[in-house]
Amino acid sequence: MPLDFTQELSQVTAANFTETLVNSLRMKGLIAGPDSALGQNREGDIDFLKQKGSELGFWVEVVEPLLMDGELVKSRRIRSGLEE
Repeated sequence: MPLDFTQELSQVTAANFTETLVNSLRMKGLIAGPDSALGQNREGDIDFLKQKGSELGFWVEVVEPLLMDGELVKSRRIRSGLEE
């Protein structure tokens, strides 16, 4: 189930968000693009995620950007395609 991006969610730190993913969803791995970041002020960059993965027991795989029909595939495009 997707999370709505709210003011409250925007204030969650990257550390708390990753801990929630591991504890609540039993996350074992995370696939992200090279410019991905999560948490308050995008503080959870790839280096942070790899470090937290080592601490909390999940792997991080960085994938190169994908072009489809000459356009960069981003999460917004994927969500839109799923809704259709």
